[in-house]
Amino acid sequence: MTALVVFDFDDTLAMTGQHMANGFFTGLEVVVREDLGLSFPHFDDFVAHCRMLNAEEGNTIYGFARRHNRDDAWAQHVGRRISPAMLEGARGKATLLPHTLARLDALKALNCELAMITHGLAEIYTLPMLEALGLSPYFPPERVHDIAAMNGRTKLDPHPYRHVMEMFPETVFLHHFMLEDSAANLVEAKANGFTTLLIRKTPQEHETYVDHSFEDVDAALAWIVAQVGG
Repeated sequence: MTALVVFDFDDTLAMTGQHMANGFFTGLEVVVREDLGLSFPHFDDFVAHCRMLNAEEGNTIYGFARRHNRDDAWAQHVGRRISPAMLEGARGKATLLPHTLARLDALKALNCELAMITHGLAEIYTLPMLEALGLSPYFPPERVHDIAAMNGRTKLDPHPYRHVMEMFPETVFLHHFMLEDSAANLVEAKANGFTTLLIRKTPQEHETYVDHSFEDVDAALAWIVAQVGG
């Protein structure tokens, strides 16, 4: 095989944006209030707190769990509880960019393997979204490594990247690529041998673990096709 190409899902491969986020934050605010007894003066304050946890802990739900003495089982229960609202918000509204499917086809034609690392729960959210967007043929369930499979270890941990590479024990790849819209999630990808591609952002000067940045996933995929096929 020429390359292993690994994707984040939300706002990297597919543009889910506020459609998914509205269901996520609204559902999580209820759970945090009922289960943890936490309340915030305004909804925007809650969202800001969630974004802080995501940045510092690698995942918002697991951030709440770790800081409030809850275990991974609680975090996965919360994920299962709010994922239907995320799916309802995003399905039918999330989009792909115009050239994404054609460029995934080009990668497959070049003998690339495709996989996904996502903090979403695959069965309840990611896999139905992949099906709705026509992406299921490219990412079958065994190639979608979700937060449950990570056993609470987020993309800030080396485990997800090592696990994906272990899916192909007999394969020697010439290239390993990781595509993400969060620079922090690329630190361990870079440390584990991936060429790191940041989507939709310009990296900060200190983010030396970002190898390349692109305006969108279509541009990133075009670049990968040129690297592998050239």
